Amino acid sequence: MDDLEKRVNTLEMEFKDYMAIFYKWLDETRQEMKEFRRVHEERMEKLEAQDAKIVETQGMLVDILRAMDNKLDNHEGRLNRAGI
Repeated sequence: MDDLEKRVNTLEMEFKDYMAIFYKWLDETRQEMKEFRRVHEERMEKLEAQDAKIVETQGMLVDILRAMDNKLDNHEGRLNRAGI
């Protein structure tokens, strides 16, 4: 009976050790996930800002191209007098 009691005590101690390891791992994983989320949110904010700049730049380019096109369309005969 002493042997069985000793084995049960050993199992209980090992179980507590394993549970301690598990909870430590779980806490570390939670911390890593919090850090991952924070980094992910920062990256998403940067990407959104870059997207906004790209859209703004594209809009400016469209405006420039339209202005150039209008100048070519509205040359008022200047190109013909130059012989082109």
